[in-house]
Amino acid sequence: LFRMALWEALEAGWRKPIATWALTTVLFALGHLSAWAFVPPEYRNFVIYQTAYVLALGAWAGWARLNSPTLWPAVGVHLGFNLGFYLASW
Repeated sequence: LFRMALWEALEAGWRKPIATWALTTVLFALGHLSAWAFVPPEYRNFVIYQTAYVLALGAWAGWARLNSPTLWPAVGVHLGFNLGFYLASW
């Protein structure tokens, strides 16, 4: 959603790739911050922590999208990050 649909709409309208990268990165992180309203109070600190590291992940995935003609490098960044968390939980 952030690296394809929103990215292409913003880039087509603005024609400013760096601004598109920055805005989609921030919106990606804020999308994760929305969990704050749905979790018990004892998990809210984790939501803030998650939003911070997702901002870094979003910047990395966005940079991959910015420097590639396809979406696949950004998908790979996201998949690798999630896979790392999954494997670490074992």
